[in-house]
Amino acid sequence: MTRTIHFIYSVPRSSHLIRRGIDKFINKSGFLPPLYRSGNDLFIPWRQPIRAPHSITYHLLHEFKKFGKVKYYSLYEHRVIDLKPDDILIGLPSQDHGDMPWKKPDDASVMAQTMKKYPDHKQAYIIMPYSNDPLFVGWANEFVMNHGKNLLLLSGKIWFNNWEDSPWKNFPIQQKVRVDMGIEPIDYPAVKKTFNSKGRRGFLYVGHTSWYKNTPQLAKIAAAMPEFRFGHVGLGTIPGWDQISDFADLNAEFMEKICKTYDCFVNVSWDAQVTTVLEQMCFGLTVACTPESGYECPYLLPLDIHDTDHNTKILREFQQTDEQKLLEIGRLNRQYAIDHHSWKQFTDTVVQFIGLK
Repeated sequence: MTRTIHFIYSVPRSSHLIRRGIDKFINKSGFLPPLYRSGNDLFIPWRQPIRAPHSITYHLLHEFKKFGKVKYYSLYEHRVIDLKPDDILIGLPSQDHGDMPWKKPDDASVMAQTMKKYPDHKQAYIIMPYSNDPLFVGWANEFVMNHGKNLLLLSGKIWFNNWEDSPWKNFPIQQKVRVDMGIEPIDYPAVKKTFNSKGRRGFLYVGHTSWYKNTPQLAKIAAAMPEFRFGHVGLGTIPGWDQISDFADLNAEFMEKICKTYDCFVNVSWDAQVTTVLEQMCFGLTVACTPESGYECPYLLPLDIHDTDHNTKILREFQQTDEQKLLEIGRLNRQYAIDHHSWKQFTDTVVQFIGLK
């Protein structure tokens, strides 16, 4: 009997409205065209650079294909997978997006329906972002309680090292592993070659404004430092931060323009492991972030979730740091990302955990 790896995760939507409508119909119908089902690169509208979470899908799809037959399923597809005893099921449960913060999983999703039909399937694995924030993971509590025997958690060490604070600490989890986020450095070149003069450097935030991004703290920082420029790329508004764009592909051309004005990337979130931190480390900006953003790189400027005085002190010190030191920090940050956040380490962790190696 040939084993099949059934993989459920997210891929980018097409930029064409007609194609989006077709994709939505296909997801609801329960039938994906064969090229889509096989994860064919010509059929899936990958963007460049491929950003998370789609980059996770891309790299795992290509890795899984090295080990046999793979079937891909859209995160929002509504159907039940026909699982054979030796098949592997690995996927991300999706939230019901009717509320924010999320309150429950989408019970009609392919992951939910399949796990309900095969509750005792031995090779079923949940892969998902994780932090100890009850709101961040609370929507999945019942799902993980019932089906989370094997967990692959995309997460910083700060959350695993404090599992006694986890909302899931008493769940019947048989095995779990922490997975470090990966990045492809060639897609995020070191475009930051110079810094603005001391006292005239800009601060950048890339991301949305959901509660776990802690953007009210960003607003407090801007209010306490009105003499500096603050720019935001992403949906939502942040008082004191100029919205550069509601969305942008962070390619080299875009970031070269950004780097003329902005010098330090700021993140004060409590998140699973913020991909934008890795991206800006590779681009060469100085990165200031909280430990709760999920990283332990020694060259990051340490911020606090709530302490505005501490945060402004750190950022004012950055304003007076010599350019050569900042360039060296940028080089070290990029090398750290290359050494500790490769896609090889990501995919190796996953394939070993699910027993392919």
